Amino acid sequence: VLVTGCNGFVASYIVKELLEHGYSVVGTVRSLAQESLYSHVLELPNASTHLTLKEADILIEGSFDNAVSECNIVIHTACPFYLTTYDIVNDIN
Repeated sequence: VLVTGCNGFVASYIVKELLEHGYSVVGTVRSLAQESLYSHVLELPNASTHLTLKEADILIEGSFDNAVSECNIVIHTACPFYLTTYDIVNDIN
């Protein structure tokens, strides 16, 4: 099962449930270099044996291709967000 944005609040609980029920999970995060943003997912029960993380960014076309190729089910929870905005009308369009 692929869970996009697996380090998000809702996605983390989805990953937890999947792992507890014995599923193999591929989770995507924007950057594997920023472990502090997803370390909580690595600590879930069964994560060491049933969780694989892949780097993918929803704003980059094709970045999910590798992660999707390994999965039969996709739970899409990734969502781009902006920490700052200068022009609210143009930045959200």
